[in-house]
Amino acid sequence: MELTKKPSYQKAKTPNNIKLQGKKPQNLEKRLNEFFIRNIKLCKKCPLNPRTSRIISQLTASSGSVPANYAEASEAMSKKDFCKSIKICRKEAKESRVWLDGLKAAVDFDDFEFDYLVQEATEFIYIFTSILKKTDTR
Repeated sequence: MELTKKPSYQKAKTPNNIKLQGKKPQNLEKRLNEFFIRNIKLCKKCPLNPRTSRIISQLTASSGSVPANYAEASEAMSKKDFCKSIKICRKEAKESRVWLDGLKAAVDFDDFEFDYLVQEATEFIYIFTSILKKTDTR
């Protein structure tokens, strides 16, 4: 078994003049939906041009897929179906993180929301990994 080093992501720092839109919801389903909505709002701020159009459509799709697959997992008919949906959630969260990094590089402005959403996607990856580990041991 080969051990690989996990990437180290630091907590996103909030500048003093920016307030978060409330605290993170404790309900994972609500938190995932908020992640999707915040990605949409961030994409609306970005200029649509040849550099960003593909990234924006991919980011919207992947960030929307996370709560959709989580909803599917919560209605799973078997443990196997549940694990499959949670793995898709984790995969889409990883993909969202990649698109967020790309979009941040493609636009000509800096917004705290990029760092916040990358951190959220990273936390979701850890949460889904934990769920899968706990599900496999039962």
